[in-house]
Amino acid sequence: MTFFVTAGTIRRHRHRIERLRRLGHDIGSHGLYHSRFDLLPPEHQAYILGESHRILTNAGFEVHGFRSPYLNYNESTRNALDLGPFIWTSGEVIFWNKGLRQIAGMDRLEALYSYHLWDLMLSLPDLSRRVMDIPVSAPDDEILYERYRVRDANGLYGQWIRVFEEIHSAGEMFHLMFHTERFSRVHKAIGDVLDYVRRARPPVWHATLNELADWWKRRSEWSWHRLDNGQVTIDAPAEATVLVKGRASESESPESNRFYKDYHPQPRAETYPAFTIGVSPTCPPSLREFLHGEGFLAEQAASAQGHSLFLSCPDFKLNEARKLLDEVDACTKPILRLWRWPNGCRSAFCISADICAIDLRDFIERTQHFRTPYHYRKAKSEKRIANSEQPIAKKTVWIDLDNTPHVPFFVPIIRELEKRGCRVVISARDAFQVCELASQCRLPYAKIGHHYGKNLFLKVYGWAWRAAQLAPFALREKPDLALSHGARSQLLLANILRIPTVLLSDYEHSSSPPFCRPKYELIPSVIPTNGLVGARVLKYSGIKEDVYVPSFVPDPAILSELGLSEHDLVITVRPPATEAHYHNPESELLLSELINWALTKSDAKIVLLPRNERQGFQLKEHNSAWFANGRVIVPKHVLNGLNLVWYSDLVVSGGGTMNREAASLGVPVYSIFRGPIGAVDRYLQAEGRLDLISSVEEIRNKVQFRRRSKGSMPDSRSRQALQQIMDHLETILFPEGRCLGQR
Repeated sequence: MTFFVTAGTIRRHRHRIERLRRLGHDIGSHGLYHSRFDLLPPEHQAYILGESHRILTNAGFEVHGFRSPYLNYNESTRNALDLGPFIWTSGEVIFWNKGLRQIAGMDRLEALYSYHLWDLMLSLPDLSRRVMDIPVSAPDDEILYERYRVRDANGLYGQWIRVFEEIHSAGEMFHLMFHTERFSRVHKAIGDVLDYVRRARPPVWHATLNELADWWKRRSEWSWHRLDNGQVTIDAPAEATVLVKGRASESESPESNRFYKDYHPQPRAETYPAFTIGVSPTCPPSLREFLHGEGFLAEQAASAQGHSLFLSCPDFKLNEARKLLDEVDACTKPILRLWRWPNGCRSAFCISADICAIDLRDFIERTQHFRTPYHYRKAKSEKRIANSEQPIAKKTVWIDLDNTPHVPFFVPIIRELEKRGCRVVISARDAFQVCELASQCRLPYAKIGHHYGKNLFLKVYGWAWRAAQLAPFALREKPDLALSHGARSQLLLANILRIPTVLLSDYEHSSSPPFCRPKYELIPSVIPTNGLVGARVLKYSGIKEDVYVPSFVPDPAILSELGLSEHDLVITVRPPATEAHYHNPESELLLSELINWALTKSDAKIVLLPRNERQGFQLKEHNSAWFANGRVIVPKHVLNGLNLVWYSDLVVSGGGTMNREAASLGVPVYSIFRGPIGAVDRYLQAEGRLDLISSVEEIRNKVQFRRRSKGSMPDSRSRQALQQIMDHLETILFPEGRCLGQR
C-alpha cells in the first residue's frame, strides 16, 4: 500500500508512520496540512510542495510521490510539480459511474475532485508532463459511503468488484483509495476485494505506487527496430510481456485464451514478425505517440501495404482513445504489441490511503488550515491591488547561438518571448555560418568568440576562453535566464554568475564538460531520462524541428540561384561533423561512396554543404574529380536550409538537424552518421521518416534515387513542441504564476 501523509502528521505521529514503513508500505506527501490547493496562489503551492518534501525527507522517509488534499488541483499545481522534487503524483480521478444512479450533489463533487468519466480517459499512468500522474479509480469510500449511502460491507464490496471487473477486462489499472478515518467501517470490504483480486485469473499485478511508477517509466522507454529480413526487434524491460493478436502461442493455456481474447502472450525472443500499424501522414503526431505508448509498432505510411492495419484519423483526440483501441481490436490480421503490465499480468491493482488526522487535535488543525487559503488569498489580492500602479520589470532572457541549427530554432522562441513582454538579448559564436544566418534572419546579436577546431586541448581552451569573453556581455545585460541549445561556454559562465540556466537538447550522447550542468534541461519526450543527471528534466512532444518547420514557406528561386532545373535529380548532402567528439571516421567512407554512387546517375546534381571553410577546402582537395563537370555544387553563401531540403529529391547527412528537418518536411532522408544513435533518430526510423545507413552495401541497396513531387505545400499545421517549450519557460521565469503576457 501507499500512504499519503501530511507534514503536520509526521511532526506529531512520526513513530506511527515509521511503523507503516517497516511493514513494507510506501510513504508519499499529502502537503503540509490539508489545504485546498485550488484556493492557494501559485507561490504558496510551490512552497508547500518543497517544504513538505523537506520535512518528510528530514524525518527519514524516502518520498517520491505527492497527492493534493481533496484530490484537488489546478494548472499552477501542475507547473509547481514539474519544477518540484517529486517524481509522480496521484491527482487525476477517473469515475466509473457505469451502473450507478445519478444523485444530487454530484456537480459539487465534480468541482472538488475534477474527475473524468471512464469512457473519456484510460485508467493508466500519464507521462505527458515531467511528473507522472497515477489516476485514482472512483467511486472511493467517500463517494460510496457519504454520497450513495452504501454503508454495509457487501454493498461496498459489490460496487468495487464491479469497477474491478470493468478495469480488468480492459487491461487497465484499478487504484482503490480510502480514508484512514473511515477504515474501521470499510476494512472488511477492502479485505474481501483484495482476496478477490489475488484469486483473479488471468493474474493481476499488485503493486505499490512507487513500484507502478518505476515500471511505467521503464516501459515507456521501449523501442522497436525493423531488420532487413522483415523481422523486428523489441528493446524493453526483461519482465515485459509481448502479445500477438490473432496468432496463438503453443504454450498458452485455454484460460490464457479467454484472458487475452484475440491477443496471445508470446515467449520472449530476439526477433518477432513485423505485424505493424501504418499511420497516415495526415494524422497528428499525438496519434503515433499514443499508439507507441500503448505498445503498438506504429509507423508513418502512405498506404496499408505491408501493415496489418492502416489508420487515417486526421482529427484524433486523446478522449477518443477507447474508440481507437476498439478499432485496433476489431482488426482481423495479426498485430504485435508490448503489453502494459509485467510478467503476463492482465491488469494492475494498487491501494492507497490519506493520513491527515489521527487524533482530535489533528482534526481541529485540519479545519483551521482548510480556511487559511481564503484569508491568504484575500491578503495577497489586496497587496496586488495596492501595487497595481507600480510598473512590472521585464524579465531578460539571454540566448547564446553556438551552432548553425540554433538560429532557425530560436527565431520563433524569440518571437514568442518578446510577444509576452520579455526582453531578449543574443550572443553568437563566429563559427559554422552562425552569424551569417543570424543576420539573414535579422536577429540583433553580439558576435563573441569563434571555433577552435577538433584538437582536444584547443577545444577546452576555446570553451573556457569564450566563457571569459562572454562575461562583459552577461554582466552588462544582467539576464534573469540563460537559454541555449548546447552552448557550453554560456553554461559555464552562467553557473559561475549564478544565472539560472535552461539547456535544450535532443541528443543524449553528447558529453558535458565540468561545471556545465544546467539547472533545467528540456528534451523531446522520446529521449529517456536515465543518465541525465544534475538537472530538472522537462519534456516536450515531437522533435525540436517541429518548433520552426510549421512556419516555413518555400521559395523556388533557390533552384535558379544554384543553377538547377526542375528536371534535375537534386541530392542535398551534408558531410559528417568531423570536428565533433562523437565523430566516427566510418561516416567519411560512407560519404565518399554515396557521392561516387550518386554521380553514376546521369540526371543527378549534388548540393554539397560543408560545415565550415576548412572542411570545404579538404573535400575539394581530396576529391577533385567530383567537381570537374559542375555536378557537385558548393553554395557560395549561406542558404535557407529548409528551403534547400524542400526542393531536394532526397537528403543525405552525417547526422544532426538536416536529417530531422527533412523528416519533419516529409522529404526522403538517409543518415550516414556512425556515432552512437540517439533516441530521436531511432524514433524517426521507427516511424519510417529516416533511414540509417551503416555500411557501403546499404548505400547501393537502400538509397533510392528518384524525383519526388514538390508541387504541394509543406504541412503548416501547428505542432505542440513550441507551445510546450513556452509553457515550461513561463513556469521557470515566473514561478509565482504570473503569465508572460502580463506587462
